[in-house]
Amino acid sequence: MKICDVTQFYSPVSGGVKRYISEKRLHVVQHTRDEHHLIIPGSTTRYEREGRLHLHTIRSPRLDFFSRYPSRYRLILNTQIVLDMLDDIRPDVIESGDPYHLAWTCLRAGAQMHTPVFGFYHSHFPEAYLRTALKYGGSWMRDAVLNYAEDYIVNLYSRFAATLVPSEHLRQVLHGWGVTNTVTLNLGVDTKAFHPIPRNDTLRKELDLPRDKKVLLYVGRLSAEKNIEMLLAAFEALHARHPNNASSHRRADLALLHSGQRPVGPLLPRCRPFHSSRRLRDVRSRGLGGTGLRTALRRRARQFHGREYHGRPRPVGDE
Repeated sequence: MKICDVTQFYSPVSGGVKRYISEKRLHVVQHTRDEHHLIIPGSTTRYEREGRLHLHTIRSPRLDFFSRYPSRYRLILNTQIVLDMLDDIRPDVIESGDPYHLAWTCLRAGAQMHTPVFGFYHSHFPEAYLRTALKYGGSWMRDAVLNYAEDYIVNLYSRFAATLVPSEHLRQVLHGWGVTNTVTLNLGVDTKAFHPIPRNDTLRKELDLPRDKKVLLYVGRLSAEKNIEMLLAAFEALHARHPNNASSHRRADLALLHSGQRPVGPLLPRCRPFHSSRRLRDVRSRGLGGTGLRTALRRRARQFHGREYHGRPRPVGDE
């Protein structure tokens, strides 16, 4: 069988979609005799093959037109080359990991080749649009955007053979909107890589964290759609329950550590008071270099909490 994934939500460095596809390709190699093709954007158009794994990269511009930060993501503009690639591959099944124009390209190709096309609803993207609409247009604009988003999502995802959703909560949201072909595909934690290990204070010393301090760890890209403001509000609420002990001059026993792209402070105005207030010096914002250190931090997390909607685990706990 030939399986083909097509997506624009693919960063060569890291990301939830990249992890999902990488694990799928590993499963194909280790547990099946199938072939897997992957079509993604890149800096050049090229083809690579490693055994039964095929990589098709399409030259595409980066998505940093209006950002001061370089983007790891790219936008496929040449949909005709996607159609040509799919026609050459002739897959037995296509999975679209994109809710925009590329999804319609996959559906068109599937109809032409009589091939089933599945959609994976990786991200609840209306959230980002609703936040912007509320900020600039008020509640009436938010309601208008939500209505349009619902209609668009129902129209698009109802056309797939099935819509794969990474959490039961999000499946219920989509089903309530009218997408009735949803299937929950829970994502989890690789327990071979991430599991409790004997305590080691080396990292705490390196990060200047006292041994008795509870550490909350956020791992991931910092952007508005990741609900960073909700995370900060939760930390603030926890901090209020454990205020500084003025008599002993001890700081609160909580610290928030960030491991990922971009510093917190410059990104969101909501974060700035966390850096200017002495009480909130316990918020640690560090873009830790190297996946080795990030992995070491994640492995020491004792508790995991999945993000709302997406169902992808984000380590939160203490070392």
